[in-house]
Amino acid sequence: VAAPARSFAAILASAMISAYNDWATSEARRREYASALNHFQEAERWDATTPGLMRNLGLAAFLSKNYDESARALRSVVAADPSDQRSASMLAMSLYSTKNYAEAVKVFERVGDSALADPRMAYGWADSLAKTKDTQQASTVLGKLVVQQLPPEMLVLAGQLYSDIGD
Repeated sequence: VAAPARSFAAILASAMISAYNDWATSEARRREYASALNHFQEAERWDATTPGLMRNLGLAAFLSKNYDESARALRSVVAADPSDQRSASMLAMSLYSTKNYAEAVKVFERVGDSALADPRMAYGWADSLAKTKDTQQASTVLGKLVVQQLPPEMLVLAGQLYSDIGD
């Protein structure tokens, strides 16, 4: 028995998804992240289940500083693949940037040492902890941050956060 022929609509949808996804990938490689984001979103409108699409969309959104959209896309990526540390790290920073501190803390905890290795992430984690009133854990994360060689502006932020939490 022969397989049923795909409908014209299914063939068209597949072609559109592929075209938008390829176009967006090309733009992202040229660091045109805002434009890439728009084209990844167009591909998503055709079929959000396309493998890798939501990760690419989340990355483009993150790099174009559209943190709400980045968080939206990366939540599904991290839910589907909890071992994807890069996506989880971007999700944590997106949540922090959108002031969703409680959810950010949970994601920072998932990435753990990766967050501590990046001073901006470690600060975001500590600040999120402080904003959710977990001052003891905020102090612990800050302690691991300030032993690193940091630029002066990061040291000022850390000092201010220590002051804010009363440590």
